[in-house]
Amino acid sequence: MRKEYNLRLSKREFEVYAHLAKLGENTKAAAYRVIVKGEKKADVAREFCVSRAAIGAAIKRVCQAYDEKNIPSGMEKITVILPSYRAYIVKKWAKEIESALDHAT
Repeated sequence: MRKEYNLRLSKREFEVYAHLAKLGENTKAAAYRVIVKGEKKADVAREFCVSRAAIGAAIKRVCQAYDEKNIPSGMEKITVILPSYRAYIVKKWAKEIESALDHAT
């Protein structure tokens, strides 16, 4: 399952999360235009002579940095290796929590 990132940030917020994501200057400039200015990935990719996937990867890195710093109080992010049947249950719980958090905002 592919997660679509639709994060919008202010210039100041973007600078913080782009720094945490350790983006190069060109990558940072491209991600900025999508995340802050709201330009389309395809248009930015064309101007920077890179693929939409490359722009998507840059956006993903910023969004992941954002997600890491914005975990709600009382929640904890973990990474585990589980048998498939247990992983299914944990993924189901994660979707339920994510849905509840989305509806709370």
